[in-house]
Order: sequence, then C-alpha cells, then structure tokens
Amino acid sequence: RVSDNYIVCDGDWLNSGDTKDEASDKIGYVAGQMKKHFGESYFPFVGNHDYNYLGVDSEGVRLPSSEWISNEAMKNFMFQNFTGCYYKFKKQVAMNYVLNSRTDYDNINDYDKGMLDWLAGNLVSDNPEHSTVMTHILHLTDQASEIPKRIKCVGKIIEAFNNHTTLTLTNAADGYDKTYDFRSTSGHVDYVLAGHSHADFIET
Repeated sequence: RVSDNYIVCDGDWLNSGDTKDEASDKIGYVAGQMKKHFGESYFPFVGNHDYNYLGVDSEGVRLPSSEWISNEAMKNFMFQNFTGCYYKFKKQVAMNYVLNSRTDYDNINDYDKGMLDWLAGNLVSDNPEHSTVMTHILHLTDQASEIPKRIKCVGKIIEAFNNHTTLTLTNAADGYDKTYDFRSTSGHVDYVLAGHSHADFIET
C-alpha cells in the first residue's frame, strides 16, 4: 500500500544498444509494473534514453531517427492515464507541471512549441502560489555538452513567471517567435525536479 502522496519517476529505463523490440518490451514492462505497484499515486515523466535514440537494428547498426520511439508510442506505453506525455496534477497545495524534455538534440519543433505554450498558458491561468516543474533534462545541467533549446526555454519561462515579467522567445531557424506575459500573475515555481545525470547509478 502506498502511503506517500505521490510517486514520480523520471525515466531513462533504456540503455544503449536496445533493438526496437527490446525497447518496446522494456518500456511496456516497466510502465505496467509501476502502475501495478503504485496505481493512481504514480506520475511518470520520460527520459531521453527512453526514446531509444541509441538503439540498434538486428545487425547492431544504430537506428535512424525515423525508427526511434515516437511521442505517440510513448503516450501509449507510459501515459495512458494522462492527457499526453506532458501534463499537470495537483497534490495538497502544489500544482505540478510534468514536461517531456525528449532527446538531447538541439532543436524546437511543433511538439516543443506546443509544450512551451502549454506551460506558459497554464502558469498564467492557474497562477499557483506553489508549484513544481518536473522535467528529465534540467535547464541548468552540466551533464550535456549542449542543453537543448527547448530546455533553455523552459528555464526562461520559469524565470519570467517568478519575476512576473514579459518574455519573448525568438529563433528564426526553428520558426519560433512568441511573447508570454506574466505581469498579471503573482504565483511561483518553487523548484524544478529533474534527473538525466545518472548520478545515483554512477555513485553506486
């Protein structure tokens, strides 16, 4: 029986070198076990490895991007109880925003634009006195040579919301040009919960 308010796990269930079938089996098994043990108290967020972007085919050749696990497949594997691979939930006094940082490649596509708009829009409409942002890759991480643009944008949105200012994000290469206005808000993001570093595994 789960006595905690909630259980979160930020992914990276897969290792390098999984085939498509192995990756699907592992993700499906883990998702089933977590739901079995923790039920509605379990809130997942997905790691970059879980898209199997370091996976291989039957001959051991690295999979092309077209064969990585898709956002839609990830929704079916891990997020059947949620609106999508990013979502929000409230426990006690805190609103929690779970994001999908996806792989550690440096671009912003339509999926990312939708998620950033979703986060900013919910921060304005919820205006939470206390909140948490949960994302696998942290916008302040030193574990990657290049923090993806989408993650840097998450950090800028959090900063602007906490300071109750406006924020314009522009990147011509990715067709991104958006202004968010947080001047009418009074809420706060108290902390960001992240993983990605594998620090516990490395230490062990």
